[in-house]
Amino acid sequence: MLNILSVSDITAQIKSKLENDIPDAIIRAEISECKFHSSGHIYMTLKDPGAVLPAVIWRTTAQQLKTKPAVGMDVIVYGRLSVYAPHGKYQFIIQSLQDAGRGELYIRYEALKVKLIEDGLC
Repeated sequence: MLNILSVSDITAQIKSKLENDIPDAIIRAEISECKFHSSGHIYMTLKDPGAVLPAVIWRTTAQQLKTKPAVGMDVIVYGRLSVYAPHGKYQFIIQSLQDAGRGELYIRYEALKVKLIEDGLC
């Protein structure tokens, strides 16, 4: 018979499994959202055509960045997955970020905006 678990219990198990079983990773993605918090942390969403991944850069890491992240930027990031238990949310903790140019999705989005404006639809 299965044990009855609390939300905290199952979240702790997920956190342990995710953080211990998935090694650090290098990810190439486009930044689709980017918020600079007053605490100095940077919260963003990384995406590719098939998925999105919430991500955060802690203040101490953000202070050392050579490149300021921005929406539409194609990046290569190094870090690890983590679970923020109070929200039951997983996120990628970025430890380094490298600019890889403008993201393909952002370029297509900007081109579509121009076309819609030219066609009088926007």
